[in-house]
Amino acid sequence: MGSEFGHLIAENQNIHNPNSELHEYTIEGVASGTGILRRAQKLGYRGSCLEDLVQDLEQGRAQSKIKHQVLFDDAADALAALCYNLSIGFNLEKILFSGGLIKIRYLFFDRMKSRYKHLIEAMNPAFRTQIQIAKCSNYAGVIGAASLPLNSIMNKF
Repeated sequence: MGSEFGHLIAENQNIHNPNSELHEYTIEGVASGTGILRRAQKLGYRGSCLEDLVQDLEQGRAQSKIKHQVLFDDAADALAALCYNLSIGFNLEKILFSGGLIKIRYLFFDRMKSRYKHLIEAMNPAFRTQIQIAKCSNYAGVIGAASLPLNSIMNKF
């Protein structure tokens, strides 16, 4: 059975609002490329892809009310909370990150690791785990999916 920990609720202050959609408050809603872009668009950004948003923010072309670090600090904090929850729930050996945001990790990864360290050490340092980029980078999901049929076949013999 797979899991979707990215759909854990990251922010619960407004989940009771009937005009909002739940995904806005999940880890993915805050820390995925789609979520970051959606949040920027709510603040007035008119672009349609994350790559353009990052470039516009870095070159000062985005609207003044869209704050570069607010979007990515929120993403880092949501991911730190996810790592914390996974650590205390499963006492993991390691947490590996992959996916499309890895190429812009310089915008959030260090803060995420720092926030995670602070959170986990305040709770119980024994649960602290390594957080790294997966060696297969953006291809982890594809490689994992491709290995499922192979594993199924190999288990039959």
